[in-house]
Amino acid sequence: MLIPRGLPRGHSFFTEIEIGNYILWSGYPGFRPFIDGRNLYPERIERLMSVLKKPEQSWPAFEKEYSPLIVMAWLDRDTFVFLNYLNTSPEWVLILSEGRTVVYVKRGAFASASK
Repeated sequence: MLIPRGLPRGHSFFTEIEIGNYILWSGYPGFRPFIDGRNLYPERIERLMSVLKKPEQSWPAFEKEYSPLIVMAWLDRDTFVFLNYLNTSPEWVLILSEGRTVVYVKRGAFASASK
């Protein structure tokens, strides 16, 4: 798994725990994961699960609070509902799908990703 080239540093990622660990290891401080092995607090895990399971209810408030511009996730049963939500959202663009890894960026946040 690689962080796609061309993503400007200094932005927050919405990730799962395992991917957050990878981003922390490979991209910090330029990229900041929402959750990783350092911050497994119950409220963070609860927030993550809420977004993954009920994105139509949880994602708008999450976006407002954390302002993620990048979503990186593995396509699996735990993320399917959330990723389907992003696929149907006009606000997010899929820029990478490789194996199980998918990366979305906020439309208009990065010039090359919105084209």
